[in-house]
Amino acid sequence: IPSGSIKFVNWFFKAQELSYPPALDYPTELLPYLNRQVLRTTLSTLLASWGPNGPSSPLFIKPVIQKAFTGFVLQPEGWVTQLSDIDPNQEVWTSEVIPDIQSEWRVFVLDKRILDIRPYRQTFSDYLNFMPSEVALLNEMIEAFTSAPRSYSLDIALALEWVKGCGQY
Repeated sequence: IPSGSIKFVNWFFKAQELSYPPALDYPTELLPYLNRQVLRTTLSTLLASWGPNGPSSPLFIKPVIQKAFTGFVLQPEGWVTQLSDIDPNQEVWTSEVIPDIQSEWRVFVLDKRILDIRPYRQTFSDYLNFMPSEVALLNEMIEAFTSAPRSYSLDIALALEWVKGCGQY
């Protein structure tokens, strides 16, 4: 079972002539850990709900299809320009903006055991932010994820308060 970046895992499946596993996105069992509401919709549905004035507050948007575009925070001012290159029929995940993110991490899991925890931006200070109590919470999330495949990753963020999200594989 490969463990690594999405690019590496996709390369492995292609090299082995295997079908890609489905994206995990936001598994039902982990929704209580998100500490925010996440909505799957289309960009055109969002546009219709906003009307001509656009969103009233910042909104995090990322594509349902991996790497269709880079996720970003949509601002109420300049929203037309931010969305101009995205197909209105594109399926997206949206959520409120997570305030005060200190660092972001990818947790690699195999057979309900943490193999590794890596920061997205590898700075020394990121390593100082991860505490045993957070590892205990990760293990709680892993146990709660009863429909998990053997190997996957959790993408998480450390904020002033714990905020979690699930990643691919």
